Formats: sequence, structure tokens, C-alpha cells
Amino acid sequence: MKNRRSSRQISEKRKSQGTSKSTGGESETIKADFEESNENKFDVKEVSSDQLLSTGEMTENSGRNHQKQSKRKTNSCEEASDAKIPKTSKNNLTPESLPPAVSNGYPFAPLHANTSFDDDFLVIRRSSTLSSSTKRKDYFASLPDEVLLMMFKYLPKTTLISCACVCRRWKRIAYDNDLWPRIDLSTRKLVPGSMAHVLLRGPQILRMAQTEVGTPIFRNLEETMETHVSKIEFLDLSMASISVNDLKLLLKTCHILQKLSLENCEIDESVCKEIAKNDKLTVLNMSQCVGLNEAGAKEILTKCDKLVELNIAWTLLKSTSIKTICQYVPKDVQKINLSGCLKELTDAHVSTLVIRCHKLKELDLSDSTTISDTSVDAIYNNLKDLEILSLSRCYNILPASYTKLFMLPSIKHLNIFGLFHENQIESLRKSSEIKVNMLRFSSIARPTVGNKRTSIWNIRVRD
Repeated sequence: MKNRRSSRQISEKRKSQGTSKSTGGESETIKADFEESNENKFDVKEVSSDQLLSTGEMTENSGRNHQKQSKRKTNSCEEASDAKIPKTSKNNLTPESLPPAVSNGYPFAPLHANTSFDDDFLVIRRSSTLSSSTKRKDYFASLPDEVLLMMFKYLPKTTLISCACVCRRWKRIAYDNDLWPRIDLSTRKLVPGSMAHVLLRGPQILRMAQTEVGTPIFRNLEETMETHVSKIEFLDLSMASISVNDLKLLLKTCHILQKLSLENCEIDESVCKEIAKNDKLTVLNMSQCVGLNEAGAKEILTKCDKLVELNIAWTLLKSTSIKTICQYVPKDVQKINLSGCLKELTDAHVSTLVIRCHKLKELDLSDSTTISDTSVDAIYNNLKDLEILSLSRCYNILPASYTKLFMLPSIKHLNIFGLFHENQIESLRKSSEIKVNMLRFSSIARPTVGNKRTSIWNIRVRD
């Protein structure tokens, strides 16, 4: 190739010499400069055919060696990380001009002759595939299920749900009943059918205060929940938005309830029958319930004979229903709230109640406008262990009768709101150690009192 190029340049030189003869003195000068520069730049030599053959063999061998070296460099750079190579000239690119790591082929990718260096640095990207020897090892796969279960016990509920999406094994462990002993769904809105999945987690403490439950409650899982028996022992449904039929289906799965709150819920006689199946029930809050009647109250009181606290305030019961309650309430009950009966509660009902339940420690008869001094006498004569008594807004009781209540041996709190002036209340507080009008709201059978929003009946429900 060098011989061909030299011949072409010699012909161009001759043409330029011929052209310069027809020009003046200035052309002669340009001709001399051109000839001198070409003679210095090109050195034309005669090359024999043997030399050309040996040169071709050397070129072929060097090409094969270059391919082998490129292949070795490519194999060693499969895991090459990002790097920056300094800008250099294309013609001067040699292994000696590159850093040692680049000239050895690691950790940079091989450079080719057509590589351009237009910028200050060239970024070599990391290989997208990893070799089998560098794959990360799954250390959790070597751990037994018991160890993972102990680790998951320290995670919050939201994290457990995320862990259940990792794989089938983690889902099985994350949904273990030991990880879901208590669930707080208060103020939530549950879509239809989600309640079934909550019960299948096997919680023992379930709070659903002010929860809106979608209907049907067991959608697509009716057959499974038909025979399912939940492990719930403490259930709070205070002010929950749930239909009567869904409430019946929910309570149908609960047979070991110990404490139950249905405050401000709509019920019927079928719901009362389901409640009565829990013979271990000790605390029942049905204040402001709509639909409670005489038959339902009798069903509960006759079968739930272990009741200790009962709250049926402001249920708008009739006089006959109140009479049934006073006759069938368990004898060992310690706290009863019958406030809000208005004109339906009479002195006869109070006498029947205090004679039957002589172990009462807390009694609330507020807003009963028909009871009189006869009820005060019955309380004084039968309830020697009474500690808290509420007779607020009982306007038919004479003020002088309240002085007898201060003589009860164990009385600690007396609530008589709306009956005396503030200065009279202050004089009563100074003359006795009894705390007067210190408890504005009743806490009988209620799951939460005051600012306690993370527990029900003093049992923590949140992590």
C-alpha cells in the first residue's frame, strides 16, 4: 500500500511541475516548496515480493493474537463496574498509555479501535448480568420456621402484611395465629368479606369501635365461616356501623367471649340468643342499644350467669322489661347501670334489685324521675359494700334523704348532679371524706374510659 501511495504522489508531483512551467516566478517558488515538503514526508522505497509476503504473514498473526487477547479481556470484564477513562488520542492509544487495570482488561471493558473519546471521560457501564458465582445467598432459606416466627413477632402488623407478599413460605408464617393475638380496627372502613379474613387470623382481642363494616360480612367465604369458631375473648363494637344480620353472623362464630361491648348498636332477639351462648361472659355493655326487649334480656341473663358488670343504660326499656331484668340478673353481679329509664323504673324494681344483688359495689340509677326516698332506704339497708352510687337528676328524692347515704360504711363516690347548688356541693365535700360529683360519666362495663384509646378493659390492643 505504501508503494501505491508513493506512486500516486509522484504523479501528482509531476503534474504540478508541468503546471508550474506555464506560470510566472511566483509559481516557481510554490513548486519548489511543494516538492520539498513531499520529499520530506514520503520516502519511496522499492519492496520485493518476498518482503510483502512476510509482512502479510506478520499482519495475519498479529490479528489473530489481537482477537485472542480481546476475547480474554471480554471474558474477564463480565462483572466490570462503572469507570471513567481519561481522554486521549485515538492514534496514540496503547496499553502503556492506559491505567494498569485497563491494560489488563479488569475491571474495565475492552477498548476497540473505533472507540471515540469526544468527552473528557468515557463511562463504561456495569454488566447487566451477574455470573452464577456472585449470586446472593438466601440466608432465610436455611432458617427453620420456628426461628422466622420468633423474628416476625417483633414486627408491626403493617410489616407482617408486607412480609406475606414475599413468598408462599413467608405468607404461611406471617399469617400464623400466634402473630395476631390482638387487632385494632377502630375507625376503619372494612370492605365486604374482609371481616372473614380478620377472624381467620385467630385474634383473641379485637377492637372495632366506630368501624364501618361492609355487607355481606363473609362474602365468598360463607361456607368456611359457617363452621368456624373464633378465638375472640374481648370484643369491642362500640358505635360500630354494622347491620343486625351481620352482627348475628359475627357473634355466631364467638363462643368464648369474656367481655363484650355493643354500645349504640342495633340488635334484635336473634342477636341476644347468640350472646347468650357465651356462658363465660363476665362484662356486657349494651348501653344505648336499639331493639333490646324483654325476651332478649331474659335470654342473656338466664344463661350468662357469670356476669359481673352489666350496662343497659338508655335502652328505652319498658317497665315489664326492667322488672324481668331485676328478677333474673345474676346474684353475684357487682356493677349495674340502669340510668336513663326515666319514668319506667320504680321503687319496687329498685327494692327487688338490691335485695337480689346485695354484693353490688357500683350502682347507677341516674335520670330515673319516679324513684323516691323508698329506694334510698332500700339501698341503705341492703348494699353494705356499695362504693359508688349515682342518683343524678332523680328529682323525686328529697334532699334530706341523701344524708343517710353518707353513713354507708364503704361509700367513696356519690354523684348527685343537677340536685344541689355548687356552694352546697362544696359544703358536702368539706363535711365528709366522700367524693361528691367527681365522676361525671359512668365507666361500668365500658371498654375505654377517658384518654385510653390504645386499650380496651385495660388490655393493650396496639403494638
